[in-house]
Amino acid sequence: MGGLSPLEEHAVCELSDLIEIRHSGSVPPLAEGRPDLSVTPGGPIFLEYLITFKACPREFKEERMRIGARPAAAPRRLRRPAAAVIPEPAVPGGRRVRRRPAAGEGGGALDVPGEAVEPAEVVLEKFQRGEEVEGVRLAPGVLGRGEWLVANKGSYYQQPTSFAFKVEREELEGGEREVAGILTGTESEPLLRFGSGEKPCRIQVHLCGRQCQQLRHNPNLLHTRFLRRLAPEAPKTWEANLIEESETAILQSEAEALRKRKEEAEKKEIRKRSSPTSPGRKKKKKRKKKKESRRLEAGELRAPGKPKLGGKTVAKKATDALFQGTGLDPSWKNRKKILKLVKKKLKKTRESSSSSASSTSTTSSGSGGEDVLEDRSKLHRIAAIAPGVLAAQGICNMKEFLTQVAGTGWEEDRQSLPPLLGLYHRTYMVGRLSGGVSREFSTLCWIGDLLLQGRASEAMDALVQRLKSLELTAGGTNWATSQKLELVPPPTASIGGRSEIQVARKEARLDQQVLPSAPAFEKGRTKGKEKGKDKTKDKGKGKSKEGDPKKPVACVLPKRVEACGSPEVLPRREAAEDQNEDKRDFLRSAAKKKKVAEMRRGSCHYFGHYGMYRWQKLAFFFGSGVACPRLLNIKGDEVLTAQQMRWENVSPALPKEVGSVDLESVLEFGSRHYTQNFEEYLLAEEDQFPVKPPKVMVPPEDWFLFCDQLLKLGVFSRVHEDDLHVVKGQKVLNGLFGVSKHEFVGDVEIMRIIMNMIPVNNICRGIEGDISTLPSWAGMSPLHLQPHEQLLVSSEDVRAFFYIFKVPSAWHRFLAFNRPLPSELCGNKPGRWYPCSAVLPMGFKNSVSLAQAVHRFVVNRAIRGVPGQGSQGEVRKDKPFPRANPIHRIYLDNFDELERVSKDMAALITGRVSPLTQSLQETYASLGIPRHPKKGVARQPVAEVQGAIVDGRVGLAYPKPEKVLRYLRLAQLLLIAGEGSQKQLQVVGGGFVYIAMFRRPLLGGLNHIWQFIVDCEGHPPWQKFKLSWDVKHEMARFIGLVPLGYMNFRCQLSGVVTASDASEGGGGVTATTGLTPMGVVASTCGVRGDLLEPSDITGVLTIGLFDGIGALRVAADALGWNVLGHISIEKNKAAARVVESQFPNTVVVENVEDVDRETVKGWAQQFSQAAVVVVGGGPPCQGVSGLNAARKGALRDERSCLFVHVARVRSLVQECFPWAQVKGLMENVASMDLSDQDLMSESFEAQPWYIDAGGMSLAHRPRLYWIDWELLPHQQVVYGRTPVGRSSVELKVEVDPAQYLTPGWRKCGDGKFPTFTTSRPRGKPGYKPAGLHQCTDEEKAMWEKDEFRFPPYQYRMVHCVENKKGDKRLPNVQEREVIMGFPKDYTVNCLPKGEQGSQLHVDTRLTLVGNSWNVSVIAWLLSQLGNVLGLNSTMSPEEIVQRTAPGCTAHLQTFLRRPPMQNARGKPDNSKKTLELVTKLCTMVSLKGEDLLLQPASEDVTRYHRLRMSIPAKLWSWQTVASWKWTGDREHINSLELRAVLTSLRWRLERHKKVQIKFVHLLDSLVGMHALSRGRSSSRRLRRTILRINALLLATRSQGVWAYVHTKQNPADAPSRRPLKRKWRACQNGI
Repeated sequence: MGGLSPLEEHAVCELSDLIEIRHSGSVPPLAEGRPDLSVTPGGPIFLEYLITFKACPREFKEERMRIGARPAAAPRRLRRPAAAVIPEPAVPGGRRVRRRPAAGEGGGALDVPGEAVEPAEVVLEKFQRGEEVEGVRLAPGVLGRGEWLVANKGSYYQQPTSFAFKVEREELEGGEREVAGILTGTESEPLLRFGSGEKPCRIQVHLCGRQCQQLRHNPNLLHTRFLRRLAPEAPKTWEANLIEESETAILQSEAEALRKRKEEAEKKEIRKRSSPTSPGRKKKKKRKKKKESRRLEAGELRAPGKPKLGGKTVAKKATDALFQGTGLDPSWKNRKKILKLVKKKLKKTRESSSSSASSTSTTSSGSGGEDVLEDRSKLHRIAAIAPGVLAAQGICNMKEFLTQVAGTGWEEDRQSLPPLLGLYHRTYMVGRLSGGVSREFSTLCWIGDLLLQGRASEAMDALVQRLKSLELTAGGTNWATSQKLELVPPPTASIGGRSEIQVARKEARLDQQVLPSAPAFEKGRTKGKEKGKDKTKDKGKGKSKEGDPKKPVACVLPKRVEACGSPEVLPRREAAEDQNEDKRDFLRSAAKKKKVAEMRRGSCHYFGHYGMYRWQKLAFFFGSGVACPRLLNIKGDEVLTAQQMRWENVSPALPKEVGSVDLESVLEFGSRHYTQNFEEYLLAEEDQFPVKPPKVMVPPEDWFLFCDQLLKLGVFSRVHEDDLHVVKGQKVLNGLFGVSKHEFVGDVEIMRIIMNMIPVNNICRGIEGDISTLPSWAGMSPLHLQPHEQLLVSSEDVRAFFYIFKVPSAWHRFLAFNRPLPSELCGNKPGRWYPCSAVLPMGFKNSVSLAQAVHRFVVNRAIRGVPGQGSQGEVRKDKPFPRANPIHRIYLDNFDELERVSKDMAALITGRVSPLTQSLQETYASLGIPRHPKKGVARQPVAEVQGAIVDGRVGLAYPKPEKVLRYLRLAQLLLIAGEGSQKQLQVVGGGFVYIAMFRRPLLGGLNHIWQFIVDCEGHPPWQKFKLSWDVKHEMARFIGLVPLGYMNFRCQLSGVVTASDASEGGGGVTATTGLTPMGVVASTCGVRGDLLEPSDITGVLTIGLFDGIGALRVAADALGWNVLGHISIEKNKAAARVVESQFPNTVVVENVEDVDRETVKGWAQQFSQAAVVVVGGGPPCQGVSGLNAARKGALRDERSCLFVHVARVRSLVQECFPWAQVKGLMENVASMDLSDQDLMSESFEAQPWYIDAGGMSLAHRPRLYWIDWELLPHQQVVYGRTPVGRSSVELKVEVDPAQYLTPGWRKCGDGKFPTFTTSRPRGKPGYKPAGLHQCTDEEKAMWEKDEFRFPPYQYRMVHCVENKKGDKRLPNVQEREVIMGFPKDYTVNCLPKGEQGSQLHVDTRLTLVGNSWNVSVIAWLLSQLGNVLGLNSTMSPEEIVQRTAPGCTAHLQTFLRRPPMQNARGKPDNSKKTLELVTKLCTMVSLKGEDLLLQPASEDVTRYHRLRMSIPAKLWSWQTVASWKWTGDREHINSLELRAVLTSLRWRLERHKKVQIKFVHLLDSLVGMHALSRGRSSSRRLRRTILRINALLLATRSQGVWAYVHTKQNPADAPSRRPLKRKWRACQNGI
């Protein structure tokens, strides 16, 4: 095999040996000892595989051509019996004679020559006696409705089956006879399972002939040749196991009823044939006439000539009667006259009016009245002069458009108005509208069309029903329910009718019910065959021969799924065992010779061969030692099936402490309120729908003992049937079943009780609880071990966690089970009693959130008993990773503690209980919570933590080997079978993702498997399809890479940060040389875990009404509060973008008027752990501001009158958050009149405080603040009263202007800046501009040059800033942001990236800042509240200013978000502080664990942030590593960005030979950063580069932490645009 690489030659040898092994026997050899592929099954596919691998020598290619030239044998087909081919001897000419069987010997299409045929009379007699006969021999009509038949030799999916059914009708389909009936009994388990799912179970029975091969399949289709009649009175066993006893009695009497119906039908037919002149007929006519006369007298019938009542025909009126004489007159001439009348009257009005300034131009007579609508002020007059003209004008416009688009419209000579509104909506408006607006538009069009057609009554019906629907929706009813009241047709259109769609869905359900009976991964079998499959498409593709039941043909998917499917990518285990030793050594040595450079050039092919090599080593282990479960979830746990259980099965799993702890005693805040007031959290009565009660899977004979023991133990309680909750007349009853624990006591299997609570879950609301604190393994990547450190693990597990906690008795009526108690166990009240759960049900909707809250409550109580221990060490999903030592994790019933200690200390304390674990054990004992002693771990270096194995000595964490082997076993079976279903691929793919969570780059090798799963959509999930070569290759490659699926805690951190960028011209890479002075300060800032946090820290929810840019949320963050969430109610889209960019978890509500009790109730469910709720609002001030000369007042202005919603929303929050302290704050301008002030004070129920922000900032901002808490005295605070008698607060803090202004600029004068206002550029001055008389000519010129953007007094020289050159200007937007207490560039994301930098962008930012609150003042007010509630310590105004000033060092995240305005200069610091800064930055990763996410310190960590904040590149000093120009074809910018990342990675890993490192890399492409953090991309153009990057990371055992930097701050931006340096030899410092 000359010309082949060693690996390719090995593949050829392996597949050649594989074919010889699989197809043993006499194989005619070819030259050089190779098998004859033309006679070997699978040979053509083998050749296709070799050619695909480019590993096929010339001889094999010629053999392929020789095979392909042969004519393939025609596949056997199923044909109609009357058209079957009868073999005849060949005749001259080479043709064959085709005859129909009816023309041959035997006389019948179903007869076989040589066999005797019984007469039809004999067959019928046998059938009536109950003997077995051939079904096709029975004459049509014999199998009548109601006949009970039995087939003892039937077939169901080619499996022998006995079944019984009742006939409904006989059908003829495709020339073959079928019987439709109802299945009554069977002995087949698959058919029994199918039949038990439908009541009644309707089936189709095909009456087979002697030549029927029974190849047609369907879930409800059975085949049989012989039938026998079953008498109703005959004894029955399995023949009636699918019907109830009452149904059996009915069926037994149906034969008699059928005979009676036949007799009555015969008598009726005789009566019909009687003569019409018979006496009986005459009497009938007489009686009919008398009856009609009586009904006529009573008024029940309409007399001739009287109008008809009711009906659409009567409701439709002529359009003349409705619109005659109006603008909608059907007569075109009349409409024209009316238009002339309107023009005439309007003209008179214009001439008589002296104040009119509108144009008097007229239009031509042929314009059709288009000039009528020129002036909008005339609309009301036109409507009063001639009603209908406006409607006619709109219809004319619609007509013109429809004529142009569709060629139809309003013909001028027609005497009626066509319904054009609906056509216009469907043609033009349907694509421009969405949501409720589209629905409203279609409704109005429908009503208008009805009116145009003269159907006024129907239009009124549609209108009133629409009003009813809106009324229900406004009352809180679900829209899906209320829209059923409407008469307007639904907007969705479908060719198929409703009944057709229902039938199709029923068939799909039937398909899914039958086939799950077969094993999910059984080798060599399929669960069904595709009906009507064209087998001619499978010629030459290696499929098994027809008729071989052991090798069924797999289904074929369209598009890419079928592809070129080789029988196997990898050799079977048997083939691998037969390999000789020299081949193994050859392959092993070939794999070891691969270098990093080879992986960079061809990573895909390298890992493909590496996967094959690893597979061969693992295949020997997978052979028989690993059990293959039916189904696994994404965590690798086996999904167990529901089983029948007895008391003996469940008693060993229940501890004696069951129900010993009251659930409400170990909960707090909203979770406790939910437990104590469960009925308040039920859905509205109209939104509750009944659900079919699940089964109770306990044998009836064991039900008494089962209930008796669980009642004594406390798991069960009992409830009377009158006390059960009822939904729409149906009682809420739940189910019970057991699942195996894979443990045994003797021969008895131990099971866990599972409560199926679907009915109660369907009627109650969910709460968030502490679900957001559940940790994940992806968040453990920041954990770092020094070379001298070792990790020790301590663990605790609660036994039967859910059954320990007793629910209140008010829950019992909702938790009853679907089987009454035995009479011996019932109460005194007569009637039925039901068992109910007395403990927290495991299957309840909110059990997880409540269980997590319970365990965190218990652990926090234990933490308070350990000196120096706090909650700062808890690893949780919603907070950054802590730097504390030790750290702990709480995951439902598991507690894990991880300690970093020196190796010497580890040897001393291993096996000893840690102080925190000991305190937790004592807390468990005091509360009566049982521990699981077998699962407890006391400071061990190797232990299991949340499904993973942690090895503290080596510093690794990896998935449990048992789970990994289960997934690999499933993948092995799929590779061997060469086919799989969507469900199987989903399970295997989910397992691969679970493994890749420990090493993200592994995901880069999984792409085609997801496409296969997507292409399977629309097919049953169990249907199998051939696996393409790409899917097999990915699975094999991943199997080989499984040993790399681990998390390494000993990666060496690199202090060198790199950055890359790409432009269309070139790319650039830069690296750091040290820290700047700003970076040195950042390295000293603290992160989470550095300081002690109390375990009982209070959670706060902030709600901002008229929120603007979120000043309330920024103030809470500056104080360091534990903010659980923020709700922003704001209409301005730009302001909402700003809040989203800074606080991505914010809940946004657009309109304050939309906030109702239902909305606030949803907030209470989401933030159930909030102990304090602050409601703040700043209503619009335009209508009350003294600067507005045209102000209307607080009540008359449509904007300022919204102040009433602040008190309204506060009262709603107090009602829905009864467990929390709710406080309110309102702000408005101080220049309002006293009357407006009194109105707002009366609404808020408090008097305002006058505070000017100039006392603690560089700008005045006098405002009134209404609060409902007390203010505390301080030496920097002076309380007094204003001249008008208002209470005032004066804050005295010295502020340095240089800290807030741009370097090189200073303030003119010593005073404060005036109040910042909104930016409104215009062409001329506004109405009565404020302060114009105070300005000089120079200042007025500056005002005019600035397009009158601000009031004139803002441009006074004392209010400007100047530089050394004497240039003067107003404070820019960045200076205004920091003066107002916001971070620098806080509002930069108010507009999309493409619009940033424009004048519109600057004006928008200025306006947003001008409309906002002063953060420093709000923070001081909140600190007064926090001091009383224990949210913060006592803070002076000076401390508040320090926390809101640029360069605040309270926290690293705060410092990065609030960088100083002044850039200090100095030499780069290359000390250990660089490594310290990188270590702290690595703790701020997102939920994926691979990318840095800069967020406020009080904000929860999020998985995805659309508007990311930039990492400040000014923390480091940079130097250029490389810059170059792109060559070759033009590529997408995202692809170029990743190529630049690859170059920086090569420089770091290959050039300097660094392995096992963890580094930070900056890039300004969000697309590239997200692809790198996920480890893969769905884009084909990015996939190859990502694979090369992943190959380098995997091969060198390195990990990248990717961070976003804004383009303007990216140090590699300039080198990428001006390529100067191509080589990187001179840049080696610090690496």
